[in-house]
Formats: sequence, structure tokens, C-alpha cells
Amino acid sequence: YTTIADRYLEVSGDQDLDTIRGFIKKYELTFPVYLDSGALQSRFVVQSLPTAFLVDRHGQVREVFIGNTSEETLRKKIVALLDEPDSH
Repeated sequence: YTTIADRYLEVSGDQDLDTIRGFIKKYELTFPVYLDSGALQSRFVVQSLPTAFLVDRHGQVREVFIGNTSEETLRKKIVALLDEPDSH
């Protein structure tokens, strides 16, 4: 992989495009941000925001973070997952 941002995406339930664009600009996000009308929140039974899902290269949810999670924690978990050997 080149950077963690290449393996990350944000899903926002906020439908106000100006708010989303402002957030992206303020935090200089370099990864994709997708809008969710509620379908993903329902599918993954999201009951609290923010919620982060760590998904492996095979599409399996490996860990769920409910509430604010530090960038350092997410980075360590993502790096550890990316460093795992591909078992398929």
C-alpha cells in the first residue's frame, strides 16, 4: 500500500453538501467521502455516531469503534491489519 488514506473512506449521513464540503476542506481530507441516505447505517446497525468499521481486504468487518476514536488508535489498527499476510 502507499498510504493509509488510499485504503480509507468516509461515509457521511449528513446530507447538507455545504457542511460536508466545509468539513473536507477544514480537515484537508484526501480520501473519498460518500453520502449515505441511511441504507448503510441500517445495514450495519449503526446506533451511535461516529461509528467506524475496520474492514479487511476480504470485506470482513474485523473491528467496530463506537464513539470518538483517536487517529493514532485507528492508524495502528489499520497498519496492523494491512501488515497481516493475505491468507487467500
